[in-house]
Amino acid sequence: MTGPRVNLLLADTRRAKQWQAGLRAIGVDVQVDEACGADAEKAEWQVSVAAQDAARARKWAGDVVAGRARLPRQIVLSRSGWIAMLLILATMAALLGLSIFGR
Repeated sequence: MTGPRVNLLLADTRRAKQWQAGLRAIGVDVQVDEACGADAEKAEWQVSVAAQDAARARKWAGDVVAGRARLPRQIVLSRSGWIAMLLILATMAALLGLSIFGR
């Protein structure tokens, strides 16, 4: 959506994605952009919302901070986590293949 936007908060990469998912879940038009200027010294990303959604977004963000609402959880695997998962899946596939075709 185009039009005026209001900066809501600054966050690191993981938290910015959680805020984005949470705001989208309540129907708020949200945009995550790389922080610049003085904001870049505080965090990597800035989360902004459409001006017409600002009041609802601020209320929800306040509820999250106060503990009355929660950010969606996201499972984030590191590079080594992905490699380990792929090795386990490959091993399971190889064992399954041996048991099926090894008869």
